[in-house]
Amino acid sequence: MNKKEKEILKKRVLESELECLEAEEDMKSDKSKQARMLAMEKKMAAKEAAHICQLLLPGTNIFQIKMDAMEKFKLTKGM
Repeated sequence: MNKKEKEILKKRVLESELECLEAEEDMKSDKSKQARMLAMEKKMAAKEAAHICQLLLPGTNIFQIKMDAMEKFKLTKGM
């Protein structure tokens, strides 16, 4: 795997985490079944992306990527 592919994979994990956080935030105001299902779908996609990243890049710090996503989410939401 070359450097560009590794960066793309890490970026996808970050994007998945951001989507998960946004769906969970949306679910706080919208308690519908559709919102809950979307949040669960995003959460599973984030877990899957993290797992694939762990398999393909064993030395990757997934926790740090998740923390970066949380920080970026808080900055964009102004929390």
